[in-house]
Amino acid sequence: MTPSRKTDLRDSLLGLSQIATGQVGLTDTLTRVAELAVQAIPGAVGAGLTLLEADASETMVSTADFVTEVDDVQYGLGQGPCITAAAEARTV
Repeated sequence: MTPSRKTDLRDSLLGLSQIATGQVGLTDTLTRVAELAVQAIPGAVGAGLTLLEADASETMVSTADFVTEVDDVQYGLGQGPCITAAAEARTV
C-alpha cells in the first residue's frame, strides 16, 4: 500500500471513529459513512446506501447524484451491483 493510500485509509478510519451517534441525524451519519468509503476505496468516485425490501428498493443516501441515477436504473431492471450487494450482504 502506498503512503498516500495509507493516509487515505487512516483518515477515513479516523473519520468513522469521530462519528458520534445521537448527535447528528441518521441520514447525515450514513452520508458521512458513504463519503468516508469513497475516500478509503481506491478508484471510488461515489457511494450510496441501498435499502432493499421485498417489494421495493431505494437509495437512502448517496455521495453524488449519478449514484442515485445508476441505482434507479438497477432497481428498474431488478439487477446490478447494488442489488447483488444488498441481497447477498457482500461487497461487489
